[in-house]
Amino acid sequence: LKLLETASPVEPTETEATAEEAIRLKAKITRTVEYIEKLENLTAKAAEERYNTTLIEKRLSEIKHRLENATRELYSLNLEGATEQFHIAKTLLDELREPFARLTNLVTESNTEKYLQEAEVRVSAAKANITLSSTLTPEAKENAITALNNSEISLANARDSIKENNVDEAIEELEEAKRWEEESNRAISAVAVTPNSVAPKDDSVSSTNETAII
Repeated sequence: LKLLETASPVEPTETEATAEEAIRLKAKITRTVEYIEKLENLTAKAAEERYNTTLIEKRLSEIKHRLENATRELYSLNLEGATEQFHIAKTLLDELREPFARLTNLVTESNTEKYLQEAEVRVSAAKANITLSSTLTPEAKENAITALNNSEISLANARDSIKENNVDEAIEELEEAKRWEEESNRAISAVAVTPNSVAPKDDSVSSTNETAII
């Protein structure tokens, strides 16, 4: 009997097949809803920065409405209606990808420029503090300043990349600049500094911008 069952597996009944399809569709709807919520959060942050998000907000609202319809139809055991509403939602979401990508690029570029400006000010202030320090050894000063000079080179490269609309490369240069800031801080930390020293504090040399980039 087992051999017969192996050779001729029992096909699921129509009811079982429908139930399995409904379960798969419900999982797809849930994943899409979670994704839409993430897009809504990013859109809200962009709106706070005064970006025009009206079109995207309207489209997201329409997609959510279709997903709600799909869920409602699913609970009513109307698998065909639920599938149709879900496919409409997916189509609308696909159409939204391009405008959302443009918005994301704009926000990322703006945040990158903001971080760059703050880093330039931070590095300049750190160099001034190190130069004026009366307690750092000449060797520590030289090592710290050299590291900050390298940081400035990376910042300059980042600004060039932004002008060329190469945000990814700019971000890499900013990360390199940050590493040089940390190197400068280590050079200072290696020397015992008295409380009256005007050497830069840790947060003025190696503090990082926590602004999220999309």
